[in-house]
Amino acid sequence: VKTVKQRFGDFWSGLRDNSADVPQLYLYSECDKLAAVDQLEKFLLFRERILGKENVWKHNFLDSDHCCHLLKYPEEYGRIVKQFLSFCITKSCGMCNHSENDFSVRSKL
Repeated sequence: VKTVKQRFGDFWSGLRDNSADVPQLYLYSECDKLAAVDQLEKFLLFRERILGKENVWKHNFLDSDHCCHLLKYPEEYGRIVKQFLSFCITKSCGMCNHSENDFSVRSKL
């Protein structure tokens, strides 16, 4: 049975070694008591060097608890996710003629 420290190391290794060349979105907070923000931000710089800054989207909510960003900031969270998904769709279509209005996120909030 792996220790918490071993599972933690496996988690970060898995993220670091992920070779998927796709846009990535990271939503986090500085006051998160479970996620190591300093380690996450170093990791984000590493991913930006590999994938390019345009493919690594990140947003620091500063003061929301772990996994509570949507609850505390529903409009901002929705806007960020919508922009990211729109970017992904546009990127996957190449130079097709989709506008941001062609794609909408329906929220049940």
